[in-house]
Amino acid sequence: MLHGILIVCELPDIELGDSFLDRRSFTVRNAGTAQEALAIARRWPPSLIVFSRRPAGMSIAELCRAVRAEPVLADTRLVLVSGQVGDAEVAGGPGPDVHLIEPVTEAQLLAAIGKLLGVPERRSPRVSVELLATVAVEGGRSVMANLLTLGQHGMLLECAEPLPRNVPLTVTFFLPGGERLEVHGRVTSIDGVQHHYGVEILGAADAEREAIAAFIAALSPDEGVA
Repeated sequence: MLHGILIVCELPDIELGDSFLDRRSFTVRNAGTAQEALAIARRWPPSLIVFSRRPAGMSIAELCRAVRAEPVLADTRLVLVSGQVGDAEVAGGPGPDVHLIEPVTEAQLLAAIGKLLGVPERRSPRVSVELLATVAVEGGRSVMANLLTLGQHGMLLECAEPLPRNVPLTVTFFLPGGERLEVHGRVTSIDGVQHHYGVEILGAADAEREAIAAFIAALSPDEGVA
C-alpha cells in the first residue's frame, strides 16, 4: 500500500527520504504554510501530516480542526513535533494522534510514523548505496538494476525491467573495494511508478552476510542508515 506523508515543518537533521521511506511505500511532500498544506491535502489526501508547534498561518488547534473538518481527510493521521508538553491539548476537539517532544530523532519520528501507518520496523539497518547489480530471475532471465539500499535482510532495487513478486531471484553485485556478492531472495514490494522493488534476502553465504554487516558497520550512523 502506498502512503502519502505531508511535512509542514522544519525537521533539522532528519532526512526522511534516506530512511525506511526509501522502501517507496511512501511519497513525501512538503508545504511551507498551514494553508498550503490544506490545499495540497485536499487534492492529494495524505495518510499522515507532520507539523510543528507553530505551523505558519494557523495555530495547532486551528490546523487540527481544519483537517478533521475535511471529509476527504477523515483517515489522515496527525503528528505534532514541538517543545512543550501542553501543545497537544486542543480545546473543543481532537488534537494530534501523536505528540513528539523536541529534540526528536529520526528513529523516534520514523517509529511513530510506522506505528500509526502499520509499517513494521526493519529487522536490521539498511544503508543508502549506489551500486550496479545483475538480477537473475528463476527461469533464466537476467536484467541490470541499480541497488539503492542494502541491509542484512533486504535491499531496494531500481530496475527498468519488471520483476515478479515472490519469485526466486539472485542478485549479484560488487561492494566498494571489489568484493563480489551473490544473494538469493524474492521481491516483496513493488512501486511500478518509480520501478522500485523491495527484495527480502532469503539466502547468502556466511561470508557474504558478514561482508554486508561489515560494510554497514563501516558507515557512521549519520551516513545513510535506513
